[in-house]
Amino acid sequence: AYIFGYTFINNFFIYSHKRSKDLLLLVPFLIFISKTLLSGGRLDIIKILIAYVVMAYIQQKRKVGWDKVISHKYMRLGFVGLIAGIPTFYYSLFLSGRSTTRTVFESISTYLGGSIQHFNQYIQNPIGVAEVFGDESF
Repeated sequence: AYIFGYTFINNFFIYSHKRSKDLLLLVPFLIFISKTLLSGGRLDIIKILIAYVVMAYIQQKRKVGWDKVISHKYMRLGFVGLIAGIPTFYYSLFLSGRSTTRTVFESISTYLGGSIQHFNQYIQNPIGVAEVFGDESF
């Protein structure tokens, strides 16, 4: 899905292809989303969307030049995507067959702030010296 997404972004930004057959490059992305939702996870969807945003930014800068400023329409598009994406992310939980009593903002903050919380737990209770490299992973 990452490679097909990169190819789609490259064709769209660099070569300005607006052909309908380029939309077929998004099929692996849709399959990836379906697989992720069916497995009960949603974090991988956030990761791939962030990767696509970074790829699009780099390709756009590659096209117009690194010293030029990209227009504000991309910021508006990103803001609209964020506003539409937060409820979609929250309600996709119900598509995966789970339910929750948490609010939208509690759910989002759990995903976005989880790494900070786990780092704090690691600092407070560090893991002992492992006999085998990577032992703490199991």
